[in-house]
Amino acid sequence: MFSFVLALAATGALADQPIKPEQVGATVIELSISATGKVEKCRAVVSSGDAKLDGKACTLFLETQYQPSKDEQGKPVASVERISLAWAQN
Repeated sequence: MFSFVLALAATGALADQPIKPEQVGATVIELSISATGKVEKCRAVVSSGDAKLDGKACTLFLETQYQPSKDEQGKPVASVERISLAWAQN
């Protein structure tokens, strides 16, 4: 599992929906990644307690291209990854 701390700023991918000071917490998301490296699905498996933050976590990672996992023969395969995110005010 990967872990990230996201500082909430008024710019970038989160600028369209400002975050309030009380909207902080941690989210664990699960990504289904195809053999081509495209994120096919995202869901919060541990909620921050704020549906907007959980949704923003998925929005950020759904737009990301990944290096796919590989099997024993080195061929790309689909995978599932869990990512832990801590949300904090900037």
